[in-house]
Amino acid sequence: YEYIRRITKFYKKHGRYDVNPFINANFLMEEVGEVFKDTHNRSWLRSHGQSPITKEQQLEKLKEELGDVLDTVFILAEKFYINLTEFMEIKLLNRYK
Repeated sequence: YEYIRRITKFYKKHGRYDVNPFINANFLMEEVGEVFKDTHNRSWLRSHGQSPITKEQQLEKLKEELGDVLDTVFILAEKFYINLTEFMEIKLLNRYK
C-alpha cells in the first residue's frame, strides 16, 4: 500500500493522475509496447549475435519498463477504487480451487 501511495503522489505531482482513465489506459498500452519492444529486441539481437548493450543493461531496461507497467496498473486500480491485494487473493482462490 505504501508504494501505491507514493506513486499516486508522484503521478499527481507530474499531472498524470488527474487525467481521464482512458488516457491512463493509453499510457498502459504505451508501456506494454515498450516491454514488447525490449523483449523482442533482446531476443532478436541475441539470436543474431548482435547486442549494442550488455545483458545486464538489457535486464535493467526491462525491469524499468515492467515497473512502469505496474505503476500504471496501480494508478488505474486506485482511480476505480480497486484493492489489488483483495482482487488478487480472490482471483487466485477462485482460479486454483
